[in-house]
Amino acid sequence: MSSLSRAWVAGEILCTWTWTGGSALKTFLPSLVQYMEKESHLEVNIVSLLLDTLLGGTLMHESDPWVLFNAWHLSDNEIGKIQDRFLRALVALLFTTNTKNCLWREPDTFVFFEQLLSNLFMGSTVNRKCLKVLPFVMSTIIKPLLQKLNEDSPYGDLVRKSILSWLEAAISCLSSSPREVPVQDIEDWMQVALSCFPLSITGGAQRLVVTVEREISDAEISLMLTLFQKYQFFYNGAASSLSTSETVIPRTVELLGGEIDDCYGWVLLDKTSGK
Repeated sequence: MSSLSRAWVAGEILCTWTWTGGSALKTFLPSLVQYMEKESHLEVNIVSLLLDTLLGGTLMHESDPWVLFNAWHLSDNEIGKIQDRFLRALVALLFTTNTKNCLWREPDTFVFFEQLLSNLFMGSTVNRKCLKVLPFVMSTIIKPLLQKLNEDSPYGDLVRKSILSWLEAAISCLSSSPREVPVQDIEDWMQVALSCFPLSITGGAQRLVVTVEREISDAEISLMLTLFQKYQFFYNGAASSLSTSETVIPRTVELLGGEIDDCYGWVLLDKTSGK
């Protein structure tokens, strides 16, 4: 069987998700990990072909609302909540091979990242389907992706510039009046931006400790603080207009704003006060 045929069969199994006596998470993916550990570097990488197949399928379908997915603490249970079978299979594969086991080769990691970027725009127009998929994917690959970088890496420059541009896009959406900017733009770009800063939350209600699970550059801190401030202005402006107009702040935007206030706000204040 050719590598392409094997990748197609593997994709079908992952998309099936559960079956009598087994499941993608508990049965198939552990076997795939064993295969990857033994795979020769000279062979065609079946996982790269599998990722191409699943990403293509994902971009042809509508993704789930982000609100059902907890990017702070990725787990098999959270991944199982994703309803779209292609997206669920893609995130499960990325999480298992790139986060749990760190089996990706460095070139494969960046080739996949470039593939995401190439799908994000169609000319000067944002590909809305890719934009919705991006937070799911970035939350699984951003930490190991940046761990593979060094200061002189051309890929590192590409990743860092991409994150900064996504933060600027989110800020741009919040810089307009609540009645002038599409709510979907706010939701999508805020989700993309925040997915690049995975959090670790430990301790109980009495002693909650929040940390960002990667190094944050000074430029990123500056833009995150601007995003924090812009959201406050945006939210207050929308709230003050509720009594005189039909402007309504969607639940998802409120949740994202709460995430910025309750978690990222403290982290950013701590980092800026420590300088």
